[in-house]
Amino acid sequence: MEVKVRFLNQELKFFPQGGEWSALGGIDLATSPGNYHLEIEGRLPDGALLKEVKDFAIEKKEFPLQRLKVAPRFIVLSPEDQRRVAEEQEMMREIWKSPQPTRLWRGRFLSPIPGAEGRDFGFRRVFNNRRRSQHTGVDMSASEGTPVLACNSGVVVLARELFFGGNTVFVDHGQGLYSMYFHLSRILVKKGEMVARGETIGLVGATGRVTGPHLHCSIRLNGARLDLFSLISLPQEEQ
Repeated sequence: MEVKVRFLNQELKFFPQGGEWSALGGIDLATSPGNYHLEIEGRLPDGALLKEVKDFAIEKKEFPLQRLKVAPRFIVLSPEDQRRVAEEQEMMREIWKSPQPTRLWRGRFLSPIPGAEGRDFGFRRVFNNRRRSQHTGVDMSASEGTPVLACNSGVVVLARELFFGGNTVFVDHGQGLYSMYFHLSRILVKKGEMVARGETIGLVGATGRVTGPHLHCSIRLNGARLDLFSLISLPQEEQ
């Protein structure tokens, strides 16, 4: 059976789970509320064509406004720093363009710091009375040196120091799904390395543009920026 599903400009990939076929799609935090369509096209085993459109609604979500006072160096960049940031952003865009085509994750997603709470996802931030973009990850409080675990299996596609993120690891879980771990004190994996779910990939730190040790973890699925804990809450068949 061949089936294609279009969802918010994403083409979803199916995988077997619990005797059924499942697919993972994400709604970006900046998606406007309203009515949308999920389009299904395919060919059944008997050769018959399948075409359906499912309607669904996205409701409005209000994210809190957070006002922060920080040292000017955190928001005013020199021309040299601006050039570096632009280069790193382009490097990340290139990573997003070439996801692993096959699904590498298996089973439920784990918290990278078991027992730690995640906060601030989607918060609209104002630094020194200057509005900045929404906070697209979760911040997890932990002492420096706390192990950071891969939330699921995948391949490391970035393991290096970045201007804003400090010591950073990106894991490609396949089919457009990435997890990203920032501000590490140490990176314990290398680019191109396969990692298992729950494997230690780094240690909590305070590198990059931060004021204290913590983990910032972001999730990206086919361009949609997602809350890590919404992914963790999904039921997944253990394999």
